[in-house]
Amino acid sequence: MTVHVVVELFQGVVNEISVFLTRESAEQAEQEWLKDHGITDDLGRECKAQNGTEFIVRQCQLRV
Repeated sequence: MTVHVVVELFQGVVNEISVFLTRESAEQAEQEWLKDHGITDDLGRECKAQNGTEFIVRQCQLRV
């Protein structure tokens, strides 16, 4: 089973990790995060990332 893991970093430290069953759900969470942080474009996202504030989405296999 494929899941989508979301890692939220704040100043380089893991702030929250979430797992979503669908890519759409993970992308929706990403859009909400961008809105909450006032990020409206790639430049704004890059500026936040330089300070260690990032939202990362990765697809992986759920292992039992």
